[in-house]
Amino acid sequence: MNKQLQGIGALTLAALIYGMFPIFTRLAGAELPFYFQNSVRLFIAFFIFLIATLALKDWKKVRAEDWKWFLLRSTAVFMAFSSFTYTLQFLAIGTMLFTFYAGSTILGYIIGKFFFGEKLNIRKYVSLGLAVVGLLLIYSINFDPGELLYLCLAFFSGSCTAVWNIFSKKVSDQYSTSQLNLIDNAIAMVFAIGVSFVFREAWVIPTVSILWLVNLLFGLGIFATGVLMVYGFNRLEGQIGSLIMLSEVLFAIVLGFLFFKEAVTMTTFIGGSIILLAIVLPELNLLRLHIPIKKKT
Repeated sequence: MNKQLQGIGALTLAALIYGMFPIFTRLAGAELPFYFQNSVRLFIAFFIFLIATLALKDWKKVRAEDWKWFLLRSTAVFMAFSSFTYTLQFLAIGTMLFTFYAGSTILGYIIGKFFFGEKLNIRKYVSLGLAVVGLLLIYSINFDPGELLYLCLAFFSGSCTAVWNIFSKKVSDQYSTSQLNLIDNAIAMVFAIGVSFVFREAWVIPTVSILWLVNLLFGLGIFATGVLMVYGFNRLEGQIGSLIMLSEVLFAIVLGFLFFKEAVTMTTFIGGSIILLAIVLPELNLLRLHIPIKKKT
C-alpha cells in the first residue's frame, strides 16, 4: 500500500509540472522554429539523464526483445510532445486540455485492460464518467469546423501520452529510470532534429534571454516528469494512473489564473470537485487502510 501511495504522490507531482507546460509553451511563443525548439528541450533532458546514468552506473544492455517497447515509447513521446505544443498555438488551453485528457484517459483504460489484464469494476466506470462530466463543466467546447484538425491532434497527443506512460511497465522492472528516459529522449530528439532538417528550419544560437530561460525550464520539466511518470506508473495500475493525471487540469486552472488572470467560475469549482471525486473513488479501499479507526470501548 505504501508503494501505491508513493505512485500517487509521484503522479500528482508530475501532473503539477505538466500543468506548467501550457504556460511555458505560451511564454516561448513561435519566435523559434517549432521542431528546433522541441529538439533543444529534448536535448536538455537527454543530457541530464546521460549524466545521471553515467554517474549512477545504471546502464544495462538492452535485450533484443525489449527494443520494440523502447521504440514504441520513444515514438509515442515524440508524437505526443510535438502535437501537444503544436495544438496549443491554435486552441484555447482549456479546449486543448479537455481533448488531450479525453484521449489519455480513454486509451489508458483500454491499454490497462487489454495489455496488462487490469479489471474494470463499477468504481472505475463511475470514475471515468465523473471525469468526463467534470471536464465538460470546466471547459466549454465551442469550436468551428476549422478547428477539427487541431482537436483531433490534441486527442492524438493524449492517446500517445497514454502509450508512453503505461507501456513503461513493460520494461521498468528490467532497466533503471534514468536509462529508460535516456533512451526515450535520445530517440525522440533524433526524430525532432531529423524533422527540423527536413523542413529546413533555421537554427539559432542560444542567448541569455527569457525565451531561452523558458526553454531551459521546459527541458528540466521533461526531465522531472520523465522520472516521476516511470516511478508512478510502475507502482499503480495504468487505469488508476490515467485518472490521477487528470489532476493536471486542476493545476492548470490555478496556474492559468496566476499567470494569465483566466477567470475561475463556480462551474469550474464544481467541475474540479467532480474530477477530484473521480480520482479518489477507485482508491477508497487504499484510503481506508491508511485512516486509523478508533475502536469502541
